[in-house]
Amino acid sequence: MKLTKGKLIETIRKKNQGWTTYQARKIAGISIRRVNQVYKQYLLTEQIPEIGKNNGRPAKPIEGWNIDRYYYAREQLWVFAVLDDASRKLLALAECKNATTEQSIYGMKLAMKHGKIKQCICDHGTQFIKQEGMESTFKDMI
Repeated sequence: MKLTKGKLIETIRKKNQGWTTYQARKIAGISIRRVNQVYKQYLLTEQIPEIGKNNGRPAKPIEGWNIDRYYYAREQLWVFAVLDDASRKLLALAECKNATTEQSIYGMKLAMKHGKIKQCICDHGTQFIKQEGMESTFKDMI
């Protein structure tokens, strides 16, 4: 069921009257967690929270990328994933037998077909970052 402004106001009104969260959630047909979220926002700002399409995670596609490796033991493969930080869209997925810098560069080139990278967020694994004083092929590629 869609949460409308009227249902939201009625839910908050019932919470103010002492109704339990479980009772208040039935008005709008929303989860207990969502009732607690909007009621907390109401208590903090003393205003009815805004609802609609323009709320939530800001849409800034292809600005920050999350990259990481995962070892899939069943198939004995390394998986390299590149995700857009804003939309959580999977930009690239590369499978390989060994976790090497070359394979990471290959995965990044696949992802760069979606646009230029502005920020790369990684766990500083040895495939991505070398020790201090050493040159990093992966870092130079970005």
